[in-house]
Amino acid sequence: MKNICLIISIVFAQLLNAQTTYTWNVTSGDFLAPNSWNPTRNIPDTNDILVFDGNTQATPTVNNIRTQTIGRLLIINNANVNFATAIADTGIGKYEFSIFSKGGLGTQFLTQLKVDDIISDSLYSISNIVRDIYNDTLLGLNTALNDDNFILNTNYVSFFIQPKLILKQKHATIPSFEISQNSKLQINCNSPSLSILIDSGAFAKISGTFNIAPLAARLTSFTLLAFDSNAIQIKNTGKIISFERQRLDIFSLIKKSAAAIFDSGSVYETKEFTFSGGYYKPVKFLSGSTFIFDGFKSISGNIGYSNINFGNFIYKKYITSTDFKLMFFNCSVENLQIDTGNVQIEIMDELIIKKNITIKPLASLAIKSANGLNKKFTFKGTNLQEINGEGTLQFNGDKLNTLNITLNNNFGLKLSSDLKIANCNLWLDSGEFDLNGYNLTLGNDSINRGNVFTKNGYFKGNGTVTKWYSANSNSTHYLDSTLFPFGFENKKRNIWVTGNFTNSGTISISHINNKGMYSFANPFSDNNTTVKNRQNYYWKITKSYGLKGTNLTLKAQGNVDSGYTDLPTNIRLTLAHAKAPGLALNGTGSSLLPLATRTNLTDSNLTNTFFLGAYSTI
Repeated sequence: MKNICLIISIVFAQLLNAQTTYTWNVTSGDFLAPNSWNPTRNIPDTNDILVFDGNTQATPTVNNIRTQTIGRLLIINNANVNFATAIADTGIGKYEFSIFSKGGLGTQFLTQLKVDDIISDSLYSISNIVRDIYNDTLLGLNTALNDDNFILNTNYVSFFIQPKLILKQKHATIPSFEISQNSKLQINCNSPSLSILIDSGAFAKISGTFNIAPLAARLTSFTLLAFDSNAIQIKNTGKIISFERQRLDIFSLIKKSAAAIFDSGSVYETKEFTFSGGYYKPVKFLSGSTFIFDGFKSISGNIGYSNINFGNFIYKKYITSTDFKLMFFNCSVENLQIDTGNVQIEIMDELIIKKNITIKPLASLAIKSANGLNKKFTFKGTNLQEINGEGTLQFNGDKLNTLNITLNNNFGLKLSSDLKIANCNLWLDSGEFDLNGYNLTLGNDSINRGNVFTKNGYFKGNGTVTKWYSANSNSTHYLDSTLFPFGFENKKRNIWVTGNFTNSGTISISHINNKGMYSFANPFSDNNTTVKNRQNYYWKITKSYGLKGTNLTLKAQGNVDSGYTDLPTNIRLTLAHAKAPGLALNGTGSSLLPLATRTNLTDSNLTNTFFLGAYSTI
């Protein structure tokens, strides 16, 4: 008898939780119409499985979607589904909010609302932001809405509750909401739009395309919500496209950490032109995912991103008539790519670049510091990083807002085009900065200059480093502000130019790393040392933009190989085949890292090619 009762109980429980699968079977139809489904869906149930199968209807259109709780929603087999219209619940209520504060003041509604309902006052226009109710208390003083700009209104008004599909089937491996690979769901519902809510314990799997189309008013914004972290899973073939008046905060209204997670290979493409990135916190971008900003408005604007670790970040604007600003606060990006437009990046705290920067032809990117000192732009990859493309990239700080650009990558950084840095500090903490034959300019003019500092990094690659020097400056110290840090295979080849500059201009230096040694056919005496040999590597120096100076000094440091036999005091700076101009001081440093100094140079003496020479083999 007990076994019979147990069997009856199990069967009864299964009947209570039985799921019926309904497949959409018309080209265009009403979501609520029983005959839109096969089998006929006469009595909707909260466990129903609703399927849009491309083998049954390839391009169906669905109208009049109302709030329903169902078990699962599936878009499969190359289906291209259009959710065209929805029906809102309406009611009459009274609300009273203080402006610029969270929390209601005596809020009352005559119809029952539920937590996570999204409501909008139907009498107001776009200025009335959609409101998301997320407190458990809906009456009295404790009601809270997800918006800072509350509108003060003490009258009874009509409002609508945005319809939503609540997907409730709880399972660890079977999604309650799925868009399969090569399938597509497009949300065209407008006035009102629609929400899709993934219930606690359930999850969504998007392997196809989820297209959230342009909407007429912010009142009708689509939302994709989840209670649990990582519950909205965009897989490697998945793509979400969000148009104007949609934002990445489509995931965020329930305020769960990382409610949506983008796998490697997935894409999020937004065509909005202005929004705050502070709403991005519930989204996690894994390495190899791609975020595309594809603004289609011919207007200027600002976008801010806060505490986000992006995968690839691509700026791709349709119309490029005006400038655009991206603001980053404590973010990281793998590959940063600018396709079109004149774009500014403003660093609010730090932006870390893990891979490459690419500026496409005719595009430009200016990176600058926000208000305040010590803003950081850091190259921190685990492989060689590159700055490439045919467009224009430059870093611009100012006197009050210094930008610190740091190379902190043992695998190095490589240029594939010229680069300009002004009013910035360039820190070569680790890795080789490969000029690759291109030009790096530190400064825009004698006022807006730039500095370079080194710990273990250096420049290499036969390119040119140009620095601006100011007039009436007495730069006589052995300082980083006058340093040109070159090197090769972890050997230092630093050079400094100091002195009294009477007219501003530039000094440009390139280091050519020819290996081996040259012996002079006619050795010469230079400050009590006979110079018989020199290294084949050299520094080529030129001046420009009217630079003038007197009593100038060169200091050159040449890390040499083990086996060097001469004394550091015998090291001299030479020309290719003769004694260098100016006066030689005795060399200093060590036998493996000697430092040669030449003084009493004029500005015309600077335009030369300088080598390290000595009596013995070096």
